[in-house]
Amino acid sequence: MNPSFAQIVPLIEKDTLLKTLKISILNGDKRAYRDLGSLLETPYAEEIPAILQDFAFFPSELLDFNKPISKTQFLDFFYKNQNLMTYSYLFNAFFIKGFDKEKVEFRVNIVKEERGKKYNTVKDF
Repeated sequence: MNPSFAQIVPLIEKDTLLKTLKISILNGDKRAYRDLGSLLETPYAEEIPAILQDFAFFPSELLDFNKPISKTQFLDFFYKNQNLMTYSYLFNAFFIKGFDKEKVEFRVNIVKEERGKKYNTVKDF
């Protein structure tokens, strides 16, 4: 019988465990992200929300990292959305499918200098 993740956590040094999970997450491993969230109510809990946030682009309505998150809240979120979660190697983070299709409004300020005079052009997209 193989021990569960929760059973082996006390046997692993904290830095080694967190480093291993981060490396796995950087390889797009959803289970490692879940395992990291399962540490929310352990002695490691103080560091976990910031690490979870570093690897996430989730709308705050789904998971708000500005508020305390319990292990139960995180795991409920994870299991409800795991099939919609995609890992972006560009951003080194998970996001919910469709997030990349969101309309984004932005403004470009183009500054040109001709013969010592500056000209500003603003374009909204």
